[in-house]
Amino acid sequence: MTTSNHPSRICDEPRCGRSTHGFSSWCATHASRAYLHGCPKMKAGVRESDLRAWASWVNEGLSRYRSTAATAAALKLAQGILDYRNENGFGYQLELERMMLILKDDGVTAGDILRRVCLMVFLASAAPHRYHGSTKVENLAIGRAIMRLAPLQRRGKRYASRAVHLLGEMARDYLYVFGMRLHDRVKQDAAKVYELKKATMDLDTHAEVPTDDTPRAGQAHRRKRGIVGA
Repeated sequence: MTTSNHPSRICDEPRCGRSTHGFSSWCATHASRAYLHGCPKMKAGVRESDLRAWASWVNEGLSRYRSTAATAAALKLAQGILDYRNENGFGYQLELERMMLILKDDGVTAGDILRRVCLMVFLASAAPHRYHGSTKVENLAIGRAIMRLAPLQRRGKRYASRAVHLLGEMARDYLYVFGMRLHDRVKQDAAKVYELKKATMDLDTHAEVPTDDTPRAGQAHRRKRGIVGA
């Protein structure tokens, strides 16, 4: 009779009750979730439908503040991610370099990466407990969201989690602050518009209305002033 070097135990996840998988502290299901998403509690990553809700906000913000020093700097940093080159020749670094080449071959630009990170920031701001307080989980989510810009053709094929985590870590380090600043500014702009819309309902309060004294050059204006040739 053969004996196992790693006797079966119960999964560490509360209320699971299944046997552990291999040398893992979790069952096969929770071990897979921990590998893919960084946390055994994460049943699914960020879907495109989750990001779609914030697309108009991000697009409007990037368009409105495109000609600013902040956006120019963020685009340069995003380009630095696309141009990543491995430093020490580790397997996960070589894999990330290959992943960036895949994005480039698919026509992905620095603007696309910046927009993705901003979408993830907006989503995280709306649902702060989504990642269970784990930076690793959020880094993996950011990395996978970026790599979905160039979907893999083979069904079931995935990028290596360590390389995806490195990508998310770089994106957070380079672009997260810009995304947070853009989020705050877009919210402030939306609040100002809301106040103006509310003011359109008040027809009782007196307010000074600016008059337009711009000279007119139309025929009716010229005729009224007696200009020859009107």
